[in-house]
Amino acid sequence: MIDLSIVLVSPQGAANIGAAARAMKNFGFCDMRLVDPVEHLTSEAYTWALGAKDLLESAKVFSSIPEAVGDRNHAMAFTRRIGKSRRGDMLLDEAALFIRSNPEKRFALLFGREDKGLNNDQVEMCDCVVTIPTSEMFPSINLAQSVILACHAVYAKFNENTVNVAAGAAPEYLRNEYISHDKIAELIVRLEKTLSALQYEDEPDNPLKTKILNQFSRLFGRAGVMQRDLQMFEGLMARIDGVASGKLVK
Repeated sequence: MIDLSIVLVSPQGAANIGAAARAMKNFGFCDMRLVDPVEHLTSEAYTWALGAKDLLESAKVFSSIPEAVGDRNHAMAFTRRIGKSRRGDMLLDEAALFIRSNPEKRFALLFGREDKGLNNDQVEMCDCVVTIPTSEMFPSINLAQSVILACHAVYAKFNENTVNVAAGAAPEYLRNEYISHDKIAELIVRLEKTLSALQYEDEPDNPLKTKILNQFSRLFGRAGVMQRDLQMFEGLMARIDGVASGKLVK
């Protein structure tokens, strides 16, 4: 089975959490994660999670998105609002194909609260943005409906030509070669120090350093960083720091 987590960010309705749990189980996905949710073990949630009580009860609760996706390699933000300040990276079918093409990675699919979705800051914590094509007449989709569409798309992509989902699983040694989201965050902190050593700083009218860090964060998340890549980057940044500080001869 592909290593995929469904992350609900600040869900407001227990019924939606229960319905999402049932949707996940319909397609064989069992790792539900909740960020700052309402109480989810209620009679209403159990009613909507018919047949998926076990998944609902095993859901992990986190206080922040970085904590929820820390062990993931790639986080995908699901949103329908794409504007000047938002990226529009993939449609749902493209995202499902990307997941199928990278079975060695650990994925997280993030869905925002029912009334507002994911805000800009939350989207920026993810590696790409996914949109589900809908009619302009009424584009808004219920939270649980979004989850079932996403789970079905991934499941269907793995089952094209009667290929079983489990057949897409990568060898464990390869899966463990990619560093997790929290390790990427540490790498970005290290890169920030290197940029400062090179006198890259944010200006009031040009937040250059922040732009560079955001671009690298997306690049690392999209492409993935393997252990040997991490060692190379750390060695490179250490040398740059040394030259910039005058401790190494250029």
